[in-house]
Amino acid sequence: MYGSDLIFRVAVKPTPSIAKSQKTIDNQGKETELVIHGRHDPVIVPRADELVHHFR
Repeated sequence: MYGSDLIFRVAVKPTPSIAKSQKTIDNQGKETELVIHGRHDPVIVPRADELVHHFR
């Protein structure tokens, strides 16, 4: 490589759950409503790692 190393830090904010009722279907295809109570943040760190890797 040429020049100095480029060093940077990355912070990842968790994506929040959607606290709004949503129409959906169940395994049998029947219409139902999805309601989320509390915080259930998905794990996005594995995807963030790939994104940061491509900035090199």
